[in-house]
Amino acid sequence: MANEVKDNRKHIRFFEDQRQIALISTHENHFKNFEAVTFQFEPEQAALVLDYSYGGCSIVLVHLGNREEFLALGTKLLVKVGKLDPIPGEVKWHEILPHNLLKIGIEFFATKVY
Repeated sequence: MANEVKDNRKHIRFFEDQRQIALISTHENHFKNFEAVTFQFEPEQAALVLDYSYGGCSIVLVHLGNREEFLALGTKLLVKVGKLDPIPGEVKWHEILPHNLLKIGIEFFATKVY
């Protein structure tokens, strides 16, 4: 068992369906008012979900603008995965990929462990 890989994840990964799409919004008003009864989620971008858990998710998306500034580390956003309600989160890591692709790790605020 010398080749065992230790999994340090805090939460189990899960999917309802393996082809999940995430809708994201970085509008400041959306982030502040998402719990209001009259809140209307209007996503700015769609992404493919790579990994999803209670604590966060990783996504891949296409972006044609300035990739270094778009969804930079610390960006606050709302993420709607599949049929779930939008969840507030923050960009914790990102990786610039070829062909205008970005791979992004998001931590959900509602599940942050202190």
